[in-house]
Amino acid sequence: MKFVVVGAGAMGKWFANFGRSKGWEVLVFDVDERKARAVGRELGVGVVSTLGEVGRKADSVLVAVPVARTPEVLEELAGELGEGKILMDIASVKEGVVSTMRRVGGRLEMVSLHPLFGPGARTLRGKIVISVPVRGGRRYMEFRRCLISGGARVVEMGATEHDKLMAVVQAATHFLLLLHLATLEKSGREWGEISTPIFTSLLELGKAVLATNPEVYGEIQLFNRYSRRVRELLVKEGEKFARELSSGKVDRISRVFEKGLRIWGEGEIQKAYEKLYERFERLNT
Repeated sequence: MKFVVVGAGAMGKWFANFGRSKGWEVLVFDVDERKARAVGRELGVGVVSTLGEVGRKADSVLVAVPVARTPEVLEELAGELGEGKILMDIASVKEGVVSTMRRVGGRLEMVSLHPLFGPGARTLRGKIVISVPVRGGRRYMEFRRCLISGGARVVEMGATEHDKLMAVVQAATHFLLLLHLATLEKSGREWGEISTPIFTSLLELGKAVLATNPEVYGEIQLFNRYSRRVRELLVKEGEKFARELSSGKVDRISRVFEKGLRIWGEGEIQKAYEKLYERFERLNT
């Protein structure tokens, strides 16, 4: 496979390395050619200088650029790639991307992927990759088999279903963690070394957020049209909960516990509790 990754950021580099590990002929392109060359030297893969060169040399192309730029890059590349090739992306918001794919591409295979992990992942084992096959074929099935053979679970769905799910799985989760970090910043660091297992776990998640690119988090909030609805629901429920607590009502807490037990069951909840303490004790020994 002649595999070109367009975008030499962290995830582009991850997939270039993945392709290299499979024995493919891997090339990297970035508008910042110095960045592409640095990745090329580090991984021992080739570099291309123009999108036209991408079109001539690749049979499989993966676009790993910011969400805002993904549709225009896909459109430009579709004009450069010939029949029988595949054009993919890994944007974390799908409706706009898939709409562009449906509009361009001719007889190209077109597939929109979303790896539900970041560049810190060492392997594909146990990871989920969502796939929106716009126009699948032989090359897509080959790429899909490689993901699965690496241990990934590939879940196929439509663009709208993807974005609605990610509004909850990603946007709401990120929003809550960012709110937590903002609250800690406003309250200072009075806690010092005083902590609980749950506080420590939440703080570690917040720190992990800070290790990644803030642009990615902003794009998920802004470009996924369902994110706003979920944020508004979180704020509305939070305000209602706060009013109830301020008036001395605590029955909402019991209702949350009761509903959680119905959803997950006592066994799964107890397992999560045990894992919390296992992790806390590892961090503190």
